[in-house]
Amino acid sequence: MKTVIIGTNHAGIAAANTLLDNYPDQKVVMLDQNTNLSYLGCGTALWVGRQIDSYENLFYTDKSAFEAKGAVIRMETTVEKVDFEKKIVFCRIKDGSSFEENYDKLILATGSLPIAPTLPGSDLKGISFLKLFQDGQNVDRQISDPKMWLSSELDTSVWKLLKQRNAGAKMSAFSM
Repeated sequence: MKTVIIGTNHAGIAAANTLLDNYPDQKVVMLDQNTNLSYLGCGTALWVGRQIDSYENLFYTDKSAFEAKGAVIRMETTVEKVDFEKKIVFCRIKDGSSFEENYDKLILATGSLPIAPTLPGSDLKGISFLKLFQDGQNVDRQISDPKMWLSSELDTSVWKLLKQRNAGAKMSAFSM
């Protein structure tokens, strides 16, 4: 039996482990549009907030661990369509080439998207969502750049917005 798993974070990893560890004849193919798997996005704020030293421990497994168990891993692969009647997943790789993956069973473990409320200032430079590893890398680069802290549109715009939203609260600013 062949199972295709779309998504390689928590749910996809758990499903793959269960299948590979308990059903030795199971063929598992894992598909994800990202460059990495098993990222603990909940730790991103700790990383970019410098409460932990680095991001390395925010990955609890890797591609080679699943390949060693017999899984086929296809990263940077977008699922464009699924034909549920014919049991075929239509995929496109980052390089533009495409392929089809047939299956007996299909697991959709695509994760979630951050909620993007429409708030004043949410479109300001430097406002970021932290969901993917790449989001964390982007914010980490920004806050590691000393120029960002010296003088920027972000500092004054965000400060003004925070003062408006928190009128009456005691707030302090500092410079580096």
